[in-house]
Amino acid sequence: MKIAIAALIIVLCSVSLHAQQFTLFENGKTDFLIRIQSKPMPFEKRAADTLKYYLDKISGADFKIVSDPPLTKKEISITGLQPSGIKQPFGDIGEDESYAIFISDNKISIQGREKGIFIAIYRFLEKYFGCRLYAPDALIIPKMNKVVFTEKYEEQFTRRSLFRINHYGPAYNPFYTQWHGLSNEPRKNNFTSNSQWGMWVHTMFRLVPPDVYYDLHPEYYSLRNGVRTKDQLCLSNPSVLQITIDSLKAQISRNPAAKYWSVSQMDNYNFCECDNCKKADAVDSSASGSLIQFVNKVAAAFPGKIISTLAYQYSRKAPLKTKPAKNVNIMLCTIECDRSKPIEADKSKGSFYDDLKNWSALTKNMIVWDYVINFSNSCSPFPNLHVLKPNLQLFKKFGVQMHFQQGWPSYGGEMEELRAYLISKLLWNMDINIDSVKNDFLKGYYEEAAPFIKNILDTMEYVLKKSGKPLLIYEHPFAHRDDYLSPSMIKFYHEQIGRAIIETLRNSKVLRRVDKFAQAFRFADIEVAKAMINTDHWIFEKTSDTTLAVKPYYDSLLSEFTGKCKIFGPPVLHETSLPPEEYETRTRNYFTNGIEKHLAVGSKLSFKESYNQQYKANGPQSLIDGIHGFEKWEVLWQGWWGKDIVATIDLGKTKEIHLVKMNFMDDNQSWIMAPASFTVETSIDGKTFTNVGTTLNKNAGAKLEKQIVPLELNLTKPVQAKYIRVTVKNIGKLPAWRGVNGDAWIFTDEIVVK
Repeated sequence: MKIAIAALIIVLCSVSLHAQQFTLFENGKTDFLIRIQSKPMPFEKRAADTLKYYLDKISGADFKIVSDPPLTKKEISITGLQPSGIKQPFGDIGEDESYAIFISDNKISIQGREKGIFIAIYRFLEKYFGCRLYAPDALIIPKMNKVVFTEKYEEQFTRRSLFRINHYGPAYNPFYTQWHGLSNEPRKNNFTSNSQWGMWVHTMFRLVPPDVYYDLHPEYYSLRNGVRTKDQLCLSNPSVLQITIDSLKAQISRNPAAKYWSVSQMDNYNFCECDNCKKADAVDSSASGSLIQFVNKVAAAFPGKIISTLAYQYSRKAPLKTKPAKNVNIMLCTIECDRSKPIEADKSKGSFYDDLKNWSALTKNMIVWDYVINFSNSCSPFPNLHVLKPNLQLFKKFGVQMHFQQGWPSYGGEMEELRAYLISKLLWNMDINIDSVKNDFLKGYYEEAAPFIKNILDTMEYVLKKSGKPLLIYEHPFAHRDDYLSPSMIKFYHEQIGRAIIETLRNSKVLRRVDKFAQAFRFADIEVAKAMINTDHWIFEKTSDTTLAVKPYYDSLLSEFTGKCKIFGPPVLHETSLPPEEYETRTRNYFTNGIEKHLAVGSKLSFKESYNQQYKANGPQSLIDGIHGFEKWEVLWQGWWGKDIVATIDLGKTKEIHLVKMNFMDDNQSWIMAPASFTVETSIDGKTFTNVGTTLNKNAGAKLEKQIVPLELNLTKPVQAKYIRVTVKNIGKLPAWRGVNGDAWIFTDEIVVK
């Protein structure tokens, strides 16, 4: 797409009243001056310089800057306004965004406060001259021969949003932030250093640290299953309240200018269940009851500050009776929502819609924290663009004026430029024609490749909607192997990208953008193929009658993907972990060790009690097919809930046995715990079994990071056996430290017999 047009004539209109027609510039000349006050504020001069820079570039003319008094009737006046001093209901964020644009009879007036006047200038440049800032590296300044205004125009803005954070990497670029009128503070995407926020979410242990208090005062912490755990605070304990107030007072003394201070739960579900906390929650029919009662008391000690707290996971449901204090801010989170459809599509009791409605009846001092990317797989295709607008409109409908759109704050996230741009536009105007804005972006950013990129985006959205499947922020790409990430669809995306590359071979800038866009589909291709067992789309292929090896295509694709991560990012592929280098190491290890030949492959397997059908891996013989699982337990792992595994292998004939080994998943956040032990018995006739040994798991029930736990039994003396029975002992109830009264899962991927 050619942006610079040598002889373009533009006639500008609006829906406003008729006025005398006037020409702003023509053939590289202008009669207009840019006027500022005789004693301008510093930002007025910067604003005038900014406008001159763009108008000169667009027109080829020289728009001179002059001071009062006006020397001509033809002028563009830049007028900075002093802060109004109007007291805002929830703090001062956003007040300086006020601006006005007036166009009439040879005069253009742009007015605004320090932030607002720049917002006005960029809106003026976008609306009337087609300027765009699609991304920090994609500024569009068209060349024009003539511009004529034919009608009056007025646009005034006092305030639409108190707080609009677009949590994508591009939005933290200083120029991008200013152009799009965001609340992002450049280079401060860690909110613990944001000037308006003294502390930002999950802060209770900063205020009452377990390392300091737990040993002497375990009663300060949440009671779960009769045990005081280091998971949350006991919010009904008066000492906890006083320590919180004292700690917060010390924090504020070090940063008195900050307006917002978060006093919010830790990132787990284990709220306190002591009698007093239970009573508080019972009054409000929600675990948010004890929380809001506690935070209200903290807020009363700091009437000049805003005390923010989370309505998140267990506290998402609004309290029935307790109303948040005026200086309490509620940060309501959408983490559980289905991104395949607008939030308003589900109005059932207990839905996010229901919670939003109930919170909005209690307070308007509310931020909605909306999650708009796949957190577990930051590179994976995530077709949720169609819900961005209706969800923001819903928040607006319920009076929400503060927005935190959590995308990918670093660089290299899936379609980060398009996502950041759409969200930036929506945060200013939630009623825009989002398809028009998206198409404008695609044409301006991807140029010749735009039709192919659009085809991919439209197809993903269509296929997802048709499938009726949910779209969740922590799911593996394999979850959509039958819809928008099926092998046939991934092939289609690669074909479209290939055509886009051909169209941009002579445009290195756009070719690079297409290459970056393709990263999502390289990643999805690898991840989906890992799980397409025994199909033509599997990551492995037969190299002989008995040998499987990784396909050269996937070996090459992995190198291509991780190599280009070094160019495009992201620095990690998961919300908080997994650098591309580690991902490559793990995946290559799986290429090498994912297939393991052993004596039980091709035998018969039976269970005393079968696995849970939700986690059946590759079916009844999956544990002896020679195919290992990888780090995602949702794929190629079988699961038993609250039960032991008792599995018997019929080898078909007597064989000499030296070793039996198994891998187990340990992911305590998902209630999956490695077993207490596994025992091996052997038999010749399948009736009389001999115990040949037990392997204990010395870390059974321990609090571990998510990992694969290998257990094996090496026989000091080989045995002859036709049948092998393996008994895996579940730890039973989840350990007390887990804070949940529930049964543990066992997940395993293979019984290896050597």
